[in-house]
Amino acid sequence: SSGSSSSSVFDDPNSTQSKALSWIMATTNLTGVGNSTSTDDPVQRFGAANLFFSLGGGDGWSNDMGDSWMKEGVSECEWIGFQCDGDGKVVRLDLEGTGVGGTLPDELVVFEKLEEL
Repeated sequence: SSGSSSSSVFDDPNSTQSKALSWIMATTNLTGVGNSTSTDDPVQRFGAANLFFSLGGGDGWSNDMGDSWMKEGVSECEWIGFQCDGDGKVVRLDLEGTGVGGTLPDELVVFEKLEEL
């Protein structure tokens, strides 16, 4: 019913999912038109942004990881630790030795071609 009291993680502005969605809406060319160099897959980009927020949002990261992630107009395939195939799909995440820590989010499932973590 429309009067349901169920809530969503997107209703909480402090949730990693809500932060990721807000960032996507503010920075990603979702129409695929124009000069955006970001991925054509906003779902994959959401997964990458949610991973960023789930792992501390850059706090305590080394190797300029925080500077390479979350840049407007830069594909997640160019972020340190991400490797993509020829179609721009994430196939590998290598965060070893980066200072990144935390719990990996369930949203990693959006990386349909992920083979190595």
